[in-house]
Amino acid sequence: MSTFYFRSYNRTVGRADTLEQLQKEMDRLIKEDIGCVEYHVKEGHIAFWVRSSGYPELANSLARAHGSVEASAMIKDYLNRRTTGALGGLPQGGTRGTATGVGPKKPRQR
Repeated sequence: MSTFYFRSYNRTVGRADTLEQLQKEMDRLIKEDIGCVEYHVKEGHIAFWVRSSGYPELANSLARAHGSVEASAMIKDYLNRRTTGALGGLPQGGTRGTATGVGPKKPRQR
């Protein structure tokens, strides 16, 4: 997983290497520099990083978020559901979107 940098006026004000860190940094920055988080949410930077980190369903939700508070709540909810096993299906994350046994089907030989 790559590092996400929160930048505000050409200076780094936060960073995250995991989804958990991203959510904590978002909550911290919402209190300290909400404009920074709003910018990254509205420009799709956070959704792009989440998708490239292996969480496509969460990224799709974040792309529709109406602001930083909603985006942070979506991530927190996702993390809670992942912790309790309420996501269902194959686990996501940490593998850049790959999962054992999942992939394109081979064409049938005739």
